[in-house]
Amino acid sequence: MVVANGAFDFACLAAEDESMFPLIFKAIREGRVYDVLIAQSLDAIEGGYLGIDPRTGKALRDPETNDVKSRYSLAICCDLVLGRVDAKRNDVWRVSYALLDGIPEERWPAEARQYPVDDAVNTLEVALGQLEGWDRGLDPERGPARNLDNMAAQVEAAFALHLGAAWGIRTDGERIAALSVEVDAKHAEAVKRYTKMGWIRPDGPKVGSEDQAAVKRAIALAYGASGTCRKCRGAGKVERAPKVSEKTGKPLKAGAPRICSPRNFEDEETCDGTGLDLSTAPMLPRADKGGVKTDRDALMESGDDDLHDFGADEFEKIRTTYLPFLRKGIDGPINLRPNVLVATGRVSYSDPIHQFPRKGGARECIIARPGTVFASVDYAAGELCTLAQVCLWLFGKSKMAKIINASKDPGALHTWLAARMLGVTFEEMKARVKAGDVLAKNYRSVGKSCDFGLGGGMGSPKFVMTSRKKNAGETVCSDGYVHAGLRFCVLLDGASRCGTKKITEWKGRACAPVCKTCTEITEERLRPEFFSAYEEVKEYHEWVAEKVDDDGRMPCFVWNPETGKVEVARWRGGCSFTDGANNAFQALMSDITKRAYCTMTREAYLGVKDDGSPSPLAGSRFPVVVHDEPVGELAWATAHLSAPRMSEIMVQSGYDLAPDVFWKAEPAISQMMTKDVEPVYDESGKLVLWTPKARVA
Repeated sequence: MVVANGAFDFACLAAEDESMFPLIFKAIREGRVYDVLIAQSLDAIEGGYLGIDPRTGKALRDPETNDVKSRYSLAICCDLVLGRVDAKRNDVWRVSYALLDGIPEERWPAEARQYPVDDAVNTLEVALGQLEGWDRGLDPERGPARNLDNMAAQVEAAFALHLGAAWGIRTDGERIAALSVEVDAKHAEAVKRYTKMGWIRPDGPKVGSEDQAAVKRAIALAYGASGTCRKCRGAGKVERAPKVSEKTGKPLKAGAPRICSPRNFEDEETCDGTGLDLSTAPMLPRADKGGVKTDRDALMESGDDDLHDFGADEFEKIRTTYLPFLRKGIDGPINLRPNVLVATGRVSYSDPIHQFPRKGGARECIIARPGTVFASVDYAAGELCTLAQVCLWLFGKSKMAKIINASKDPGALHTWLAARMLGVTFEEMKARVKAGDVLAKNYRSVGKSCDFGLGGGMGSPKFVMTSRKKNAGETVCSDGYVHAGLRFCVLLDGASRCGTKKITEWKGRACAPVCKTCTEITEERLRPEFFSAYEEVKEYHEWVAEKVDDDGRMPCFVWNPETGKVEVARWRGGCSFTDGANNAFQALMSDITKRAYCTMTREAYLGVKDDGSPSPLAGSRFPVVVHDEPVGELAWATAHLSAPRMSEIMVQSGYDLAPDVFWKAEPAISQMMTKDVEPVYDESGKLVLWTPKARVA
């Protein structure tokens, strides 16, 4: 069966006749469904150009409209595979067939009758082109599409995701209204703060707007720019030479000075209005024409706390992005737009559901429908389990795996590494953390950051940069000042502030501005301790480096429970060292999560487990997968049974594809989506509803 976006077609078919569900799942699981869009994605992942036109090296574009697209469509596939740009030439009726309801087909306009034929024929021809090889004049050397052995798993995941999207999520109007008031007030405070700093105009015709010149100068200084611009001599503007009167030969009044920027002085070195010598800051983010970038990344990687906050400006993000999105769910469901496959194998969404901040209240505006609750089940240190498993497969050993299996708790890795760093026993560290010992908790936070960051191949400056992001936590200084993220110089060495001295070069290479002390702590203490603790990770990095130097293709390993062998689910091409280092464990984690999500969805719609016995998940719905965490909407009355079933499925999926490490995934239920949710049990051991703790005035 050849389809294009078959998940949509199957969902429409099942909506018309629910008895089709078993047949659809059966056909997909038996590998009888070939989706040309997924095939194109799988092939591009191995080629290292997912979302890129390999003919131009640039973003995909619709062949008819020339609009940039982030996903493959039938029109794009026709262009890439067949060299044809006419796939949608008869699509004028594509979204208008309701107008023809009840009218005999023979009386339909010619275009209305032709479009379904074109859709079927084009899909088939693309499939044949992919299977036979791109041999129709576009690329005579090109063989068949790659990674197709992974098709069935991705097709089922796409169908499950579409069913979840069709169910959608609902939001609470009262919570949204309260959040709007709170966010507006905090945003006003932020505006006042940045106005004082000169980054927002306090008056004039552009009052309240961003002063780009002031922001650019602050960014340039943060990235280490110094000296004076030779063109404008530090003024930021260049005086215009006065014109000479043709009649008198005398100079006329000079025009207003021009900003010393690339747009005014092409092919000349300028300061973009900052007055600084920008050549002194090699890591300064530059726009296409050489100006100073002021985007979110440039601000947040500047090493300056104020610029970081200005870029993050979570209240502005909530106001302009999250609240408008959430308001759509007050009167009806928000139907999310999932993308089954990114290069790592993970799921993504066109909606901002994955970007919601952990704190701030936006996530909590998403509520379960009346009579239902949300079930959240997250793997405990899942990516460390998969890293340990990959190392076992590659080298036959893994200290990580030993600790995970001995403790029956993957999260124990953080405590174990922290104990090594602090020079105490594992048991003592556990006791000190439980007792609230500040130093022990600091070391455990740093250990957790090392476990998740250094395994992915980060260098010391990049690791420091990543660890200081807000989602890593926060660091409270001795005087109460709070830094976003983890600041090693404060947590481990008791510095009064992080970043009192910054560097923009490390080991002879330019880097984004980072705290010198934090970088030295990472290089001299954290990295040696990490690689001494987990010797297999050093071997793993050497293996990755060889693969990257060879051809940049990385295998995505999985265990095949049917054959009892390790297999390559798919290949990922075009990898840099860090891409390759992250790929093996991220890809395995994504495959485990999708397997679990598909199993939950099957049981929800079919009402039975794969062995035919009744499933407590019957009638449940799974609207979203947040990274590696499926979220279920379950009947409240039976959630104490269905949520643990989700946990069972997730743990079993872990053992199915990575059988040599201990897996843990505890369920929790609540009436809202929140990162604060935790498992709560009554005296009899029954899972009960989690509720927020009462606020203390």
